[in-house]
Amino acid sequence: MPNTIEEKLEYIGLDLNNIPKFLKEFRNLDFRTSKLKEDNKHIVYKYVPIDKIQILITPKNRLDDINEKYSKAAPIIAYLQPNEEENIERYAEFLTMLKKVTIDEIELAVKEQKALDKKIPFDVKYHKSYAWQIYYSEFTNEYFMMVPSVDEEYDKLFLLLKMQIEFSKSKSKKVPKIFVPINYVDYSEAILKKSEISDIENYLWLFTKDWTSIYEVYNKDNELSLQIVGKTNVYENIKSKYKIELSNKEDATAFYQYIKALFILQTELSMYYKFKTKINSKSELEFYYNDTKMKYENLSKFIEKEYLNLQKKDSANEKEIEKEKVRLVNLKKIAKEKESEYLDKQKQIALYLECKKTFFGKVKYFFKHKKTFSKTENKNTSNDIANAVGVDAPQISTNNLNNNSHYTIEDLVTLYYTADKKAKELSNLKLDIEALKIKIYNLEQKVNNATLYIEEIDKHKKSIFEFWKFANKDELKALEMGNSGKNESKKQIKKIFKYEFDFENLAYDADKTQRIKLSKVEQDSAYILTTDIINVVNDISLAEKSLEDLKNEQLDSIKTYNLQEFDIFGNIQDNRSSIKNLGNQKHRENKKDKFKILGITKNTTLEEYVNRIDDIKKNLNESFRKIKSKYNMSVYAIKGQNSTIESEYGKYYINLEHTLKKSISDENEVEVYKINLQENMPIIYCSNIIFYDNFNKTLPDGMNEEETVLLKNDLYEFEQVKTEEFKTNMYFNEIEENEKVRKVVIHEYNVNLNS
Repeated sequence: MPNTIEEKLEYIGLDLNNIPKFLKEFRNLDFRTSKLKEDNKHIVYKYVPIDKIQILITPKNRLDDINEKYSKAAPIIAYLQPNEEENIERYAEFLTMLKKVTIDEIELAVKEQKALDKKIPFDVKYHKSYAWQIYYSEFTNEYFMMVPSVDEEYDKLFLLLKMQIEFSKSKSKKVPKIFVPINYVDYSEAILKKSEISDIENYLWLFTKDWTSIYEVYNKDNELSLQIVGKTNVYENIKSKYKIELSNKEDATAFYQYIKALFILQTELSMYYKFKTKINSKSELEFYYNDTKMKYENLSKFIEKEYLNLQKKDSANEKEIEKEKVRLVNLKKIAKEKESEYLDKQKQIALYLECKKTFFGKVKYFFKHKKTFSKTENKNTSNDIANAVGVDAPQISTNNLNNNSHYTIEDLVTLYYTADKKAKELSNLKLDIEALKIKIYNLEQKVNNATLYIEEIDKHKKSIFEFWKFANKDELKALEMGNSGKNESKKQIKKIFKYEFDFENLAYDADKTQRIKLSKVEQDSAYILTTDIINVVNDISLAEKSLEDLKNEQLDSIKTYNLQEFDIFGNIQDNRSSIKNLGNQKHRENKKDKFKILGITKNTTLEEYVNRIDDIKKNLNESFRKIKSKYNMSVYAIKGQNSTIESEYGKYYINLEHTLKKSISDENEVEVYKINLQENMPIIYCSNIIFYDNFNKTLPDGMNEEETVLLKNDLYEFEQVKTEEFKTNMYFNEIEENEKVRKVVIHEYNVNLNS
């Protein structure tokens, strides 16, 4: 039954005929608004003594303009004493507010504040903390609670009223405090300037791709700290909450400079620096570069090391540029010589071809050029190129190195810009050299062909008759140049699965395929692997215990439904005409029944059960021949839970987040298998047809029941490629008040089909 107004008043301790004195003593607030402040922006949280908070009630909504709310607000005493005509309506409004709230709601608020009295929440803000609507007047140093009467959230009001009345009646000198957000206040800038706080928000977004929340928090001793709370990726699409607590200006300034330095490096030199984020066992945010943890105290050494390494590389590039320039000049000289040699040969051949067209031309060519053309010696181009490439450039003195004892980010960025120019120049030089090598090679081939042609002509100039006969023949076929290119086999591009973009299409296509290719018994057999019977399929020694458990479970089902219905429908809990929803789509199909598929009755023998398991395995083996993976994709499973890669069959999740949510929540360390499947490998998708019969043809297409797949592990050869680990305080228990950090170890395997 709902609580009566009298019961609620008694619970709060409020006697309307004997109003406590402190409620009648309203102190001037002199609260002033400003266009520079935002209402309902909760960035300051603190423990406020309850006797320092005055209660006002306003007939407005909490989202209304602050000036309107404050101008219409009146002290709570005006709502408790109907001694004036205006206050009669307010009194009725107060009773209406009291009527709408329940004692249970107030009790929840009491428990919430008791928990907050012990520890500040990880996220700082808490469930419906906005409902407190606590304000602060700087001019009178007074706090007040402005309760919107139209919001219908009154549990905070009556909690504060209850605490204030109880304290006024007690003899305790220790004033209770409540942990609340303070409306309409900005950062005090006692630790960091507002502009610096804004910078940190932007800097952290670059690394985490998530907007952070930054609060000024005062503890019970009124000591201020800046608390930064947000989320970040720690592995693939896996996130974790993080919290950075800065308790003094020195630490805050150090953190600001640290995060600013990393931000500049990653934005100015994005091609070279990419910092990864992780959390430690305290949920603090950490930054890594090439698996090296970045620390503020080591930042100057890191910059110095990077600068000196780059300086050495830049100096080496500068020397190599000079060498390459000399090599390029030498190669150009060789290329010019080859071009000249080829032109000479070309002229000789052109003259012969022109003379052979007429009788007198042939005679003229024979007698005028009877003496063989002196052949230009064919130089060994390979050696020439090798010699040209091997020439050392003169030593260049590089005295432009920075000899500073300290290096700044500006120095590093500037050096990268100049080093990039030299690296590009060196790259272009090498490309030019390679192009010249190819040109020289082609010229050499042309010269060789021309030389062979001329040699063939000279062989037949021993007598006029022989030359006449030779010249009347068809022209010699040109010799083909060898192909210097390598025949590289082209790799076929395969589709890579991305959960965010591809899952919907995968689910639809997989379900459609399995409805066509898998028979009813094959679909039913796959369903059995999605249940706890997978353990029996993997280990038949568990059959006896499993059969006993199944019979007991079936007996409980019979007791739940009347015997006749069970006998008629085979333990189907509802008829096929009832409407159900799956993936926001309506259908009239029933979920598969493992008892019916396994043929379990109270008289089923162990031998019959084992034979049924054998039949299921045969059906599964046939199914894995029919269905193939549609993408290159990774699947996941918790090590040690039901199925592992050592088992014959395994169930794997498509999404790592879902995998972690199925982990045992109280474990400090979780090990996960990551299996990298290739396209066209044997697989069964746990799509809708695996879980539901489709007699009425109304089952939606997709994977709405589970986002999992089945693998026959003994078809694969597992090759472990690496082991990675990260920490996260999410996924395992969504309602955990204190975010517990757990270490996740990923064992990654590539798989190949067994031959």
